[in-house]
Amino acid sequence: MSFTQPVVVVPTLEEVLKFTLAMLKHSCAVEYYSAQLGIKAQEIERPHDIAGKNNKFEPEIMKRLALEYHTPAVNCSDYIPSALRLHRQQYHHQIWNGTIKADAPEADLQLSAIDAICSQREDRKHHGGGHTFEQIAVIIEDNPQNKVKIMREMLQRMREVVEPRVDLITSLDDFPNVGIPEEKYYAAREIAGNTARYIKSNYS
Repeated sequence: MSFTQPVVVVPTLEEVLKFTLAMLKHSCAVEYYSAQLGIKAQEIERPHDIAGKNNKFEPEIMKRLALEYHTPAVNCSDYIPSALRLHRQQYHHQIWNGTIKADAPEADLQLSAIDAICSQREDRKHHGGGHTFEQIAVIIEDNPQNKVKIMREMLQRMREVVEPRVDLITSLDDFPNVGIPEEKYYAAREIAGNTARYIKSNYS
């Protein structure tokens, strides 16, 4: 699958940096909760969302998703859904979106549930903005029943640990480890650093 519609509106350097920083924070938040809760998911496309084919730092996906931050606002339906469809070919979406794959390892489904909850916590327009844990508890009930049980469990466990200080992540080039496993932290630093260099060379 590839894009058939070219991007007519191009995001600015500031908008791309804002998007990639938000995604880096999201990646670290998911990896943080996974580590804190002892979720032994498979090492597929990790660190979350920023590694593997169709990750959110791939240039064409990044270019489209960054338009969520564009000023003046653009019609996100022109670009964002196609980028999300491509990204959702990643494993953690394939086992989770729509009807979950019952034969998927439990830990992999738990990681996908953490991802979904973290996404709802963040200020994303296509999710209707950021939500509190209390609001997410209500949102969860609108999911298919086979997801509800896993999401309830993960939400309860996530609320029992200290939230990650992703607010300390302010740059792609240099950021602290907010509590993710060391190997994933160094992998995220390398990916984020390469992405920062690409952005600076291709956006102005």
